[in-house]
Amino acid sequence: MTTIREIIKRDIGVKVEGVVKVFDRSALASEVREYVVTDKIEDELKRIVDTFTLASEALRRGGATRDVMGMWVSGFFGSGKSHFAKVLGYVLQNDVLGGSGEDERCIDAFVKHMSDTPRGKDIRRRLGEIKLSTQISTFAFEIKSRQSLTTSNSVGEILLSEFYRHIGLAENFVVARIERRLQQRNLLEKLSEAYEATYGVPWRSAQGRDDLMTVRRRLAEVLPKVDP
Repeated sequence: MTTIREIIKRDIGVKVEGVVKVFDRSALASEVREYVVTDKIEDELKRIVDTFTLASEALRRGGATRDVMGMWVSGFFGSGKSHFAKVLGYVLQNDVLGGSGEDERCIDAFVKHMSDTPRGKDIRRRLGEIKLSTQISTFAFEIKSRQSLTTSNSVGEILLSEFYRHIGLAENFVVARIERRLQQRNLLEKLSEAYEATYGVPWRSAQGRDDLMTVRRRLAEVLPKVDP
C-alpha cells in the first residue's frame, strides 16, 4: 500500500519551526525553496523589486542617492512578517543556498515560486537584473537588543548604528559616528595609532573604544593630536 509519505515530494518528517529567526541561516535553504508566494505577497514583491531596481539604476547612472528609501513590513502576530523579511533579504543578497542543488543561488531558487502571470514574469525579470548588476549585503538583527547602544530609541539611529557595526565601526553610536567621520577623511588609522600610543591599549578593544566609562574623555584628549 502506498503511504502519504511516499507520494509527497518533500520530507514531511522535517520539523517546521513556528517562529522564524531572521538572523539564523541554518534553515535558509529550505525556507527559500519552500516559501509559499500568495497573490498578495507577489503584489508587494513587484512593488519592492520595481522600486529597488529603479533606484539602483539611477545610482549607476550617477543620479542622486535616495537616503529616504525604506520599507516597513507590518501585520498581525504570526502573519509571516519575519519570514518574508528574511527570505527577501537573502534573495536580494543572492547567496549560494547549499543543501540539495548545492550550487543553486537564492534568486534562482526563489523565481520558481513566481506565477506565470505578467506580474510574476515582471518579478522574474527584475530579480534577473538584480542578479546581474547589483551587489547587496544583508544583515539581520533584533532591534530591541540594540537599543542600549544608541542615545535614543529612534529607529533610524538604531538602524544606522547597526550599519556602522556591520562595517567594522564601534558598537556605540556616538563613537561610531566619530569613527565614520575620521574614516571619510582617512584619519581613522591615525586615531588608532595615537590612542594606543597615549593610553597603551588598542583602539579596537574592550579597553579602548568599547570602554564607555573612559572613551569619551580620552577622545577629547587625543582627537586634537589626530586633527589639530
